[in-house]
Amino acid sequence: MTTIVLNQLAVEIEGEGPAVLCIHGLGGSSNNWTPVLGSFESMKVIRVDLPGSARSPLAQTPLSIDLFVATLVELLDQLAIARAHLVAHSLGTIVAQHLAVKYPQRVASLALLGPLVAPPEPEPAVVRVMTYDRGQFEEWTLAAGDGACPAPPPGWCARKRAPTGCPPGAPRARR
Repeated sequence: MTTIVLNQLAVEIEGEGPAVLCIHGLGGSSNNWTPVLGSFESMKVIRVDLPGSARSPLAQTPLSIDLFVATLVELLDQLAIARAHLVAHSLGTIVAQHLAVKYPQRVASLALLGPLVAPPEPEPAVVRVMTYDRGQFEEWTLAAGDGACPAPPPGWCARKRAPTGCPPGAPRARR
């Protein structure tokens, strides 16, 4: 096995034959592929630590799927590899799919382990407000990002301040 550093990427290369590019998942490294190296005996296995992972420092630009794709294509260029089989896990499967769509001529095949179609969207935050007025509790729910503003509960009077930041006519929260 040979470990090299290309454009600040830690890269491990082992074997001869058709190229296999192994792309790890979030929080992973090239070491994630060690247990399955025996499956690639007749191939040239390229294991990389993506920017910001393990032995590869953070990039100068914000991390993104597009950055990872560009980094891997540049790596293949530097290694004079025109076409490679891609084996990827988790976040790496998103990178592999984007690479295959953007550069189909560079991809011989895809093996996606624990595949994701796209990064998961965060669940919207939910705000619950309890009010007490004239012996009555009321619960008001507002999902962040839905553009709703809390409606004043019954008995809301001038001495109670209405929530700020809601434009006139904004949709009201669900109860």
